[in-house]
Amino acid sequence: MPGKNMNVSIVELVQRIHAAPSQIALTVSGGGGSAIAHLLEVPGGSRTLLMACVPYAEKALIHFLGTRPEHFCSSATSRAMAMVTFQHARELVSGNVEVAGVACTAGLVTDRPRAGPH
Repeated sequence: MPGKNMNVSIVELVQRIHAAPSQIALTVSGGGGSAIAHLLEVPGGSRTLLMACVPYAEKALIHFLGTRPEHFCSSATSRAMAMVTFQHARELVSGNVEVAGVACTAGLVTDRPRAGPH
């Protein structure tokens, strides 16, 4: 059952995701880690989620992508992560299963100066 602190709208969104016919692979870096927990806290996660990955450290994300991104938190990096994640999803299923690679980069609260525009 979903956690007591989970917002009703989040539960409803996750239920809709679980009701969809596709399976997903998810990669998040920085913020967004709670999305994994949300997908697993609402019943149906095992039929939806193929894998979840959190390449949190810079070296981990570089290894995951196979290259150093220009910016670690950007839409271009998110797209690149989603494409790699999609390829992993395709390798995890057989037959004519609909899959999606989903990715997110998000800045977190920090006590260090940020690089680049925010």
